[in-house]
Amino acid sequence: MIIVHILLWILKIAGILLLLVLGLLLLGILTVLFVPVRYELSASGDIEEPEKITGKISIRYFFRLIRFQAAYENQKFHWMAGIAWKKIGQDKNEEPEEEIQEKETPEKYKEDKKVPGRPEGGTREPEEQEGRGKENDSRKREAVKKEKPDPEKKQEEKSAKEKPQSRKGEKKESGWQRISGKIKYTFQRICDKIKTLSKTKDRIEKFIKDEVHQSAFKKGKIVLIHFIKTWMPKEARGYVEYGFDDPYYTGKLLSWLALFYPFFGKWLQIAPDFEKPALNGSIFIKGHLRMNHLAAAAVRLVADKNIRSTAKEVLHLLKRQKKEES
Repeated sequence: MIIVHILLWILKIAGILLLLVLGLLLLGILTVLFVPVRYELSASGDIEEPEKITGKISIRYFFRLIRFQAAYENQKFHWMAGIAWKKIGQDKNEEPEEEIQEKETPEKYKEDKKVPGRPEGGTREPEEQEGRGKENDSRKREAVKKEKPDPEKKQEEKSAKEKPQSRKGEKKESGWQRISGKIKYTFQRICDKIKTLSKTKDRIEKFIKDEVHQSAFKKGKIVLIHFIKTWMPKEARGYVEYGFDDPYYTGKLLSWLALFYPFFGKWLQIAPDFEKPALNGSIFIKGHLRMNHLAAAAVRLVADKNIRSTAKEVLHLLKRQKKEES
């Protein structure tokens, strides 16, 4: 009976420990999913006055237990990261180590730098002077030897000049043959690529026209739009004025930005300047991100049969194309 009681107590303790571990694991998963990552971003300035350009970014997580801050002011960048009570980074009042070392070193040490190879008094010892005199004599002898003409070299030069010109013609012909061979090879490769592109075009058309794939695209579009709406900033306002030397490029950029107008049109005002180059304005964005929205979007995509079959067929097509190219 005593042994049974001991076994029951051991099992009870093990069960309590297992429940504690599972509870901590569940708590960690819930904190990652539902505790938001808060962010705040602000920037302002004019490109013609770089000293007035400022920018700040702040990221906080889990009641500021994990935080990151960065700022750009007076043409200097400062940042700071912290986990609980520990901080990493550079404060605004701190200066880089190189500037501090330059300020601390006095001018007399900069002037009194010693030249390597010279003694302090400026005079050399007699042994060093004798050694240098011997080195100079040996150098003069080598220069005299080089000036003397070598008969063997002259004969080699004459033989090289007297070679027949037929070899030059052969070299030219071989070079032309190489160039023509390269041109034929590149032309064949281009033809092969055109054939493969035509085949892939037919496959893509069949892939898009399939009803299963069309329903998968519709479902993915709905999930993606809903996910983007949940992650959009909660508070935002801004004004940007831009312009180029050529008004054509100003209008071209405006036409490209018009495609994304539904995402920023409510809070961001864009003013194109067609007369002169310009870039100035200010922006402020504040919001938070929750991982539960990302997890929900992933679950909705994976749970759909059409999306799963479409993803498998896409991978199959990519593998098939690689095999054909190889």
